Amino acid sequence: MDTKRCSKCKVDHSVDQFLWIKRHGKSVLSSWCRGCRTAAAREQRAARPQVYRAADQRRYAGRSESPKYREYQAAYKRGRRKTEEGKREVRGFRLRLYGLTHDDYDQMLINQDGHCALCPAVPPEGAYLHIDHCHATGRVRKLLCPACNRGLGAFGDDLDRLLRAVDYLREFAVA
Repeated sequence: MDTKRCSKCKVDHSVDQFLWIKRHGKSVLSSWCRGCRTAAAREQRAARPQVYRAADQRRYAGRSESPKYREYQAAYKRGRRKTEEGKREVRGFRLRLYGLTHDDYDQMLINQDGHCALCPAVPPEGAYLHIDHCHATGRVRKLLCPACNRGLGAFGDDLDRLLRAVDYLREFAVA
């Protein structure tokens, strides 16, 4: 088993006790073990509680009041999302969030010939396409692969911005 010495506590640990971090564009093992990093983060939070409290309040504003969020968070915290039963539970939560049943999802997938609405991507075995929806109205649109869903999300449902991006790509397209 590979080991590495923590530069903070000076103890040899197995390499799985160190986080992979980006440094100068390369992935490297951190110099501090997980225990030392956690302790340092706790000390930092304790030294400036008002800063972290305000940031946490902004980040989680309104979430705790939502029963749907509490239900999802409970499943997520239990770590069940990694088991088959947990995956079904989380999938069920996401379907209920958009007012869909498993049959509705399956019918949408059949209507799209089993692939993403924007590209030919087919979900791998055991994975699901994302449920795309209008953020203003909550109306479900179609099923998208993760890449297309993130791409649309990055444009924030702003059609003008998306069309400018298309023009930009066409301007620099290689013939």
